[in-house]
Amino acid sequence: MMVKILGAMLVILACSGAGYLIALEFVNRTKQIRQLQNALLYMETEIMYGYTPLNDLMKKISQRENGPISHFFLAVAEELETMEKSFQHCWQTAIDKRWKYTSLKEKERQIMLQLGSILGMSDRENQQKHIRIALSHMQAEEKEAYDAQTKYEKMSRTLGILTGILLVLLMF
Repeated sequence: MMVKILGAMLVILACSGAGYLIALEFVNRTKQIRQLQNALLYMETEIMYGYTPLNDLMKKISQRENGPISHFFLAVAEELETMEKSFQHCWQTAIDKRWKYTSLKEKERQIMLQLGSILGMSDRENQQKHIRIALSHMQAEEKEAYDAQTKYEKMSRTLGILTGILLVLLMF
């Protein structure tokens, strides 16, 4: 009898944990979009007023941010140091390597890819214009992510717990 109770508790705990992990993805997506927005605002300021080279700028952003977003910008900086390729190629390579470690969706990836194709290729005003466009797209994605978070975060947690209880009831 004690083994059954322990097994039932483990099933409920495992399903609850899965529900909480799914809910965490909704929270992380919203947080990471905000981090990208902050990084883009900082990037705009440094390009317009600081005249900071892109390699140094990527390092600075990686130090300012944390988590997967920091690792992405660090990967861009490392690609720029190790390769004799264009910024666009380094940006694309970093996205290919690091994007899977974020909670971000394909829409955000496409926004960042479009931005990377412009950075370092045009004058400061044109880069600023494209950063602003990317920011406006990111703001729309943040709203969508926040709506999804408020809609599905609690539901994911609850469904995880209820699924565990249902499995235990079906096993007995």
